[in-house]
Amino acid sequence: MSDYYERFLNTFLTNEVKRLNQHLPKATKSLSELLTENEPSVETKDGCQIIMRKSELVEMAKVVPRNYQGKLRLPIVVLRRMDLEKGTFSVMGNNVEKFTVKHILGLTKSSFDNVDKEKEEFFIYRPQVQELLRGFNSLIVIAFGAT
Repeated sequence: MSDYYERFLNTFLTNEVKRLNQHLPKATKSLSELLTENEPSVETKDGCQIIMRKSELVEMAKVVPRNYQGKLRLPIVVLRRMDLEKGTFSVMGNNVEKFTVKHILGLTKSSFDNVDKEKEEFFIYRPQVQELLRGFNSLIVIAFGAT
């Protein structure tokens, strides 16, 4: 493959992934902040709004201890990893977001007090993403790309 063609293809794919991800949040908000809002939402990169259900925020607050609710940023972005096997995802964000997903899916027996000790990269798969969406549909956003 020529160098020109490879650069063209990389540029094209990069632009397509950016276009596909316009629905992602421009910025996230903490769970504690969203719980105080009458109509909890965040703005997307394309200027739309991601509306979060108050009932799902309340359920998330039952999962995440109060002292971590200010650190949990929502919506949680789950990245469809196109560089890995089909149906493989990773969780974006800080350790609190990653630990929360592990906790919801039963992938850890640790308490939130150990959130900074579980730093190894982990992947989740389509059935687990579906489980997350069943419980917290308005709090999870799917992104596309590779890291």
